[in-house]
Amino acid sequence: MKLKIPTDIPFSVHVGAKPVYICSQLVYTVGAILMSLIRHPAAVILLSPCAGIMYATLFTMPYLLVAHYHSNDTVSKSMTGDMGQNSACF
Repeated sequence: MKLKIPTDIPFSVHVGAKPVYICSQLVYTVGAILMSLIRHPAAVILLSPCAGIMYATLFTMPYLLVAHYHSNDTVSKSMTGDMGQNSACF
């Protein structure tokens, strides 16, 4: 039995990287301000997902940008070359 993965999801919203990054920073900022103003232990528990949204965005954004560049052929084959030879990675 083959698993069929839908490639076109109806009602999907395609948002660019810049609005996602800015919104995640705003969510974190508003959550931090609310925690500092409320000063209740329950506020920390309820507003901790704000930090999770920011960290998830910060950790996944580089991979999304690289995937976008490769899908649009922004990186040419001559730029990628043979990564095994003369690599400056340590």
